[in-house]
Amino acid sequence: MAKGYKTGGREKGTPNKLTHEIRETLIVILEQEMKQLPALMESMQPEKRAEIVTRLLSFVVPKNTHSDSRDIIVVVDEDDILL
Repeated sequence: MAKGYKTGGREKGTPNKLTHEIRETLIVILEQEMKQLPALMESMQPEKRAEIVTRLLSFVVPKNTHSDSRDIIVVVDEDDILL
C-alpha cells in the first residue's frame, strides 16, 4: 500500500453490506416486539411499567444537558399514570 493512499477494498463512503443486513433484521425484530409491548406492559406491575417507560423515554425525549434553577419538577401520583 502506498503511504497515504488507499489502494484496495471498498471505496470511501461505500456502505458495509453486513451492517445494512443486520440493521434491517433488527428493525424487523423491533417492529414485532413493539406490537407486543402494550399487552406485555398491561400484565406488569405499575412499578415495572413506570421503570420501562422511564427507560424508553430517553429514546424519544432528548436529555437535558443544561440545568437551570428555573427547571420545573413535576411530581406524578402513581394513580395518575395511564399505562
